[in-house]
Amino acid sequence: MQIWIIRIAFTLFGAALGFIIGDATGGATGDITGGAIGFLATIILVGIEFSIPRPLLRDFFACFAGLTFGLIVAGLIIYIIRATTGAISLALTGGIVLSCAYAGTMIVYRRRDAFALFSLTTHGIQSKSPTIKVLDTSVIIDGRILDICQTGFIDGVFVIPRFVLNELQHIADSSDLLRRNKGRRGFEILRLMQNNPDIDVEVTEEDFPEVPEVDAKLIHLAQEIGAKIITNDFNLNKVAELQGVTVLNINELANSVRPVVVAGEVIQVRVLREGKEPNQGVGYLDDGTMVIVEYGRQYVGQTIDAIVTQTLLRVRRLMKWTLMNQRTCVLIPAAGRGNRMGRHRTKKPYLELLDKPILAHTIGVFDQSPVVDAIFVIVGEMDFDACRSAVIEPYDFQKIARLIPGGETRQDSVFNGLKALPEDTDFVVVHDGVRPFVTDDMIFTCLEAAADSGAAVAGVPVKDTIKITDRDGFVVDTPDRNQLWAVQTPQVFRKDLLIEAHRHAQRDQIQLTDDAALVEQLGFKVKCVMGSYDNLKITTPEDLIVAEALMNKG
Repeated sequence: MQIWIIRIAFTLFGAALGFIIGDATGGATGDITGGAIGFLATIILVGIEFSIPRPLLRDFFACFAGLTFGLIVAGLIIYIIRATTGAISLALTGGIVLSCAYAGTMIVYRRRDAFALFSLTTHGIQSKSPTIKVLDTSVIIDGRILDICQTGFIDGVFVIPRFVLNELQHIADSSDLLRRNKGRRGFEILRLMQNNPDIDVEVTEEDFPEVPEVDAKLIHLAQEIGAKIITNDFNLNKVAELQGVTVLNINELANSVRPVVVAGEVIQVRVLREGKEPNQGVGYLDDGTMVIVEYGRQYVGQTIDAIVTQTLLRVRRLMKWTLMNQRTCVLIPAAGRGNRMGRHRTKKPYLELLDKPILAHTIGVFDQSPVVDAIFVIVGEMDFDACRSAVIEPYDFQKIARLIPGGETRQDSVFNGLKALPEDTDFVVVHDGVRPFVTDDMIFTCLEAAADSGAAVAGVPVKDTIKITDRDGFVVDTPDRNQLWAVQTPQVFRKDLLIEAHRHAQRDQIQLTDDAALVEQLGFKVKCVMGSYDNLKITTPEDLIVAEALMNKG
């Protein structure tokens, strides 16, 4: 805000100066003309300053300072030579000026970070180290950044933007007890970091009013001051990398430093509970890694020696979800008529993709997911037999709870599915039956985000420029592409939240294209997380060709 006050004041000063000069030069309208010229000139200067990236502006200033220093040195040398010899040739004068100007410019430019004047980055952030790191809200609430800083593995200046503090304050003031406790924990972590003399924490007031989302503000700030972002937000991680910003992800660090065990190694583990499969037991290592013990059911409550037979790279994320003890059910709408499939008489879910129905590909991913408890497939009442014979029975899926009749619209079908869910369901995953390229990683990421915020959807930033047109096809607006996402599935919600959204829509006779939009109608924020550009929804014959190519590639 302060920088805009300075810019406005400078513009007014330029207009006043032009007015005074115009008045002094004479003429009946000289003062008005001079004021207008001064105003336009300052507007142009401010525009140039605003368009130049802040690090580049600092470099220009360093070059100008070095040039000035070189010219001063050149003047002193020329003065001394002239005073001692009485004369100096024009060629020697030019050579001295050129040499000193170049030397001064390059010396100050190359050593600009060593000068206190130039160690001031933009927005008042002064760095004692060449590395600046911006912290986001999630990593502050997480708290592990404090422990990492205390070990000395990460140094430099840790920048906390004011808009992050405002978001943290909003969380701390929430009526939800869990969110309120998270916000207060975040402030406590910041207090401990600021009170530690070995951790350099600075707060910046810089904001980007034209950018509404906190994640986008963080990326803009990091780009302008040449900083890295520290986060554990998978979504922010991916979007920042797409825009060329270096990200340090705490979760990736934790995974990389966990103890490595190999097949054949003997480990000691306490079996805490029964597993999902018969005779399995489940325990945890000291770092929280989940251990599944075959034939360990009889040892629940005991500490045993176990031989490692297999390791999974995603066990840590699985462990985190399992510890929350949440029951997750999946709704797969597959009751559409498939009107856009042209000559294909077979309905979309039952079209074959590499000798296997599309719907079977989709169900298979969720059936193998360790975080899914039950799957409910929503199909047309006339398609029950076809679904059983072509999809369910040939592939022996283990987690399909039942088939549910679809409704007139997709929204009606999902609502039918919600009414059939078990009472103890905590989270609902809604996923299109004809979107077979969903992955375990997408499911995990959406579930983790929904556990934190209540609602999360997979999506990807749009690559094309989007135009909004009127009914006659004329462009009326071009929205900022950096704020646009193409939303996909899976979409994950707290069961009670999604049921409330559907009841609200039914009561007010609202029909929308996806479940996230219904939740937004309640005024609830939905978190977008990074999906995949390969996560194709097969709705046209062209999509089927692309899908076959993706399958062959994979």
